[in-house]
Amino acid sequence: MIEKLKIAFHETFLSLRRFFLEVLALFFVSLAVIGIASIVDEYRKYASVPDAGIWRLSMSTLFASIMLISGLHTFWRARKLR
Repeated sequence: MIEKLKIAFHETFLSLRRFFLEVLALFFVSLAVIGIASIVDEYRKYASVPDAGIWRLSMSTLFASIMLISGLHTFWRARKLR
């Protein structure tokens, strides 16, 4: 019975999985955009007062990079799924 359902709804499950991956990728990329805005803000603070520390700037850069890479990788997985 379960095998018949898998055969009957195979395309539907693939479409739902692809949609989930695309939504997840969009979420990651939107977090990366927020992280890039944070990088700009932290850089302005660092440029005006260098004693503010490079730690926050580097953490913002790391966060935005990880989110952007995750988003692009998830879009790639969604495209690869055919």
